[in-house]
Amino acid sequence: TNQPIAARADENFLATAILDEAPTPEFPVGASFDRRIELIGYDLDMPGGDRVGPSQRFTITWYWRCLAPVPGSYSIFLHGDGMGQRLNGDHEPVDGRYPVRLWSEGDIVVDEQELSVPANFPPGTYTLYVGFFSGEARLEVVEGSEDAANRVIAGTFEVR
Repeated sequence: TNQPIAARADENFLATAILDEAPTPEFPVGASFDRRIELIGYDLDMPGGDRVGPSQRFTITWYWRCLAPVPGSYSIFLHGDGMGQRLNGDHEPVDGRYPVRLWSEGDIVVDEQELSVPANFPPGTYTLYVGFFSGEARLEVVEGSEDAANRVIAGTFEVR
């Protein structure tokens, strides 16, 4: 019952959320969380090409690889920090339809996230910090650019 029907479109929401092969993201990262999840990288879709303005929306498409099952109930956190501000993008992957606890070894998960920049955000460079949390616990960053709080430094984005 979970197999696509020949000559009919696959309507399973996971059909587009799980890839068979790793993509080539615009921004490769290559970070590992507890040797269980790899952040392959991400793509940015900005309304101004390479920047976003206050009160505008932009999209990040994250590419994750599950290296081993993750025990517990972890969610993804995203902090866009800069200019004394924080853009908070904590979320359940795939719009909450494919939580981390269900990921299987080998899954390459496509997680598209839309964010809104508040009207009071000043222009400047904001750093993207990303990781996994469950309550106060975080998965340890064991590979990749990180800070002392088990957050991967994924890259930056510009607010203009």
